[in-house]
Amino acid sequence: MDRAPLKPVETQSAAFTIAAIALAAKLSAADGRSSEAEFRTFQRLFSVEPGEAENVARFYRFAQKSPHGFELYASQARDTLGLEIRCLSICSTACS
Repeated sequence: MDRAPLKPVETQSAAFTIAAIALAAKLSAADGRSSEAEFRTFQRLFSVEPGEAENVARFYRFAQKSPHGFELYASQARDTLGLEIRCLSICSTACS
């Protein structure tokens, strides 16, 4: 099925969603133990389209394997918002 090209706002929304999923997953891995309870909490707090739930779960579980690489996603979220948000700025520069 061909999809129409994403509009800039939709592209930004998709980029932020990907970053948010990855950051949540990587945060769950930060203590070295990722639990199913953390994933269920993520699912409860983060609303996704029903048709995308499987893709979100697959990406979350992939990102959850390691906390490494969170800086890229923190920068992506910060840049997508177009704001200098203190928390995301700290996250994206802390390991630089």
